[in-house]
Amino acid sequence: MAANGDHWRLQLNNLLQRSYGTAALRWECQQFGPQHTAPWTVVAYINGVEYGRGQGHTQGDAKERAANMAYSGLFAELSRIMSSLISNPLSVNLNLSM
Repeated sequence: MAANGDHWRLQLNNLLQRSYGTAALRWECQQFGPQHTAPWTVVAYINGVEYGRGQGHTQGDAKERAANMAYSGLFAELSRIMSSLISNPLSVNLNLSM
């Protein structure tokens, strides 16, 4: 996984470039409450599926947290696909470009 101190949005973008493509990523950003004190909630969707959700005092912080979760989920998914492909190459459907 990403090294300590890495920017999760960048890491997620790099992983997406090698798999689904960056167009598969969509962010949903919302802030509830008074603008100067309300936390942000950001959701990262890949091909319409929620992969990460984060909250923070700024939109950027919330996005980083959502990107961290999304990166972890996507990395695990791609690892499972690769493991299945190595174990049984004829049984895996690699339809990554949805």
